[in-house]
Amino acid sequence: MPGDEFRREIEAEIDNAHIALLVVSQFFLNSAFIRGSEMPRIARRADSRQMIVMPVLVGRCDFDEYPLLAGRHMALGPVPLIQYTENDAKWDDARYEILRGLKEQVRSIRAAHAQAKQTERQKAAADKAAADRAVAERAAAKKAAKEKAAADKAAEKAVAATIAAERVAAGEAAREKAKAKRIAAERAALQDAELHRAATARAAAERSEAERVSAERTAVEKAEHEKAVAELAEAEQAARERRRSERAAAVKTAEEKAAAERAVWEQSGRNDPCPCGSGRKYKRCHWHERVSPEEVAAEEAAQEQAKAERAAAEKLAWEKIAAERAAREMAMEERIAAERAAWEKFAAERTRRGTSAEKRPRE
Repeated sequence: MPGDEFRREIEAEIDNAHIALLVVSQFFLNSAFIRGSEMPRIARRADSRQMIVMPVLVGRCDFDEYPLLAGRHMALGPVPLIQYTENDAKWDDARYEILRGLKEQVRSIRAAHAQAKQTERQKAAADKAAADRAVAERAAAKKAAKEKAAADKAAEKAVAATIAAERVAAGEAAREKAKAKRIAAERAALQDAELHRAATARAAAERSEAERVSAERTAVEKAEHEKAVAELAEAEQAARERRRSERAAAVKTAEEKAAAERAVWEQSGRNDPCPCGSGRKYKRCHWHERVSPEEVAAEEAAQEQAKAERAAAEKLAWEKIAAERAAREMAMEERIAAERAAWEKFAAERTRRGTSAEKRPRE
């Protein structure tokens, strides 16, 4: 909306400004947009020392009732700006005072920015010195780590030489024993591989069987769904035919009844009693009305009956669709549960085979 875009632009300008020069008048204070949107936003930035507020009093108004303005230093004091418009000299003095106040605030802002930049430069220098010290400490630590690694490597070489000498001293018996253990481990590994292949084949067969059962169940569900849809279509067609025939019969009956009543009304003379039963003469009662109230009542009754039958048929169709949907969801949950059980069984079997394979070499 255009109004929202205008509000966003004003809020962005307030958020980016450092000085707020408020031209205060009674019209300014009476504005609901200024009181509800602009002044609270300016007050928050002023309280957080992100903005300097300089009110300029244009005319007499109740500015002291607003916390944002009551405690602020006015650019021209509490004297309204309109009193300076009496002559050019006073007006020039007023403009000079306003500009001087603005310049002082700008100089204070610039000084604060310069101080902040100086603080940032000092902090950057301190951070660089700390970083240089950290680099030197890391270099010293790296050098010490290298020296320690060299000493550890020499110790490892000495230990390795000692172990090699001990192995050579152990002789042929240790080598034969290791060979026998290796052969036993290879045989156990072959047996585990056979068991794993058998378990994999069995799991694949179970998965194929589960997929086949799922496909068969899906086909059955699809056939049942198609049959239900066909039955529903046939039921709807039969209901439409029945309603059509009943409506035709009702219309025919109403037409016959209306024709009989119309004949009575048409055969009645002007001076005869009115067929409506009021006791008045026909010419003074319903002589000018050629449609009887019974015809209108019959037509309304036929419409109400057709509407009730249509609502009942629609309700029956929706109930049947809901039952079919619930059945499909139940079948899907059963299929998912069966597949999950099959996979859990396969995982348990594989875990059991892996555990037995890990225990066998140690035996």
